[in-house]
Amino acid sequence: MEYISRTVQDGIARVVIRRGKVNAFNDAVIDEMSRTFGRLPLIVCPGDHADGTGKFFSFGFDIPSSLATTGTIHPLPDKLHRLYREIFLHPKPVVAMLNGHTIAGACMIATSCDYRLMVPGKARISLNEINFGSSVFAGPRRCSSARRPRNAEDVLYSGAMYSAEEALRMGLVDRSSPRRTLKRRR
Repeated sequence: MEYISRTVQDGIARVVIRRGKVNAFNDAVIDEMSRTFGRLPLIVCPGDHADGTGKFFSFGFDIPSSLATTGTIHPLPDKLHRLYREIFLHPKPVVAMLNGHTIAGACMIATSCDYRLMVPGKARISLNEINFGSSVFAGPRRCSSARRPRNAEDVLYSGAMYSAEEALRMGLVDRSSPRRTLKRRR
């Protein structure tokens, strides 16, 4: 596979996203990610910077690339929605290690996981689709099912970018974890 790798250690699969600096999701990333799951517990993390040093977990859906190759963003939102569902319904625990910015579709990937660890500092998490007039493809239900309903509404409708500490207070992430902790969890 070109953008996703999967390793298994101690009965836990580590799914690593490796697509350039921002790990944006395109057709190939979504397809490869879906093929890596299996039935093991999962840790989903960024690739080139899986040691916690990168600036992005993922920038989300790669709209410019999609428009350049197909002239339309359809059917990628549908494929991404199916990926959210796969993660959300995975029969074993799924953990997202958010080493940096987790934006738009990547935030939906994270909220589809059972548990989210996010590094404090400059990293931000956001469902910012409303800021550029886009739809939240997976819809508000999935986000609110994993979060406190009122806070989920704020996340969905404000487009705000939250620090790890703010996201923890809101219930958007489960733990703010220093980079060195992410490194040890390899």
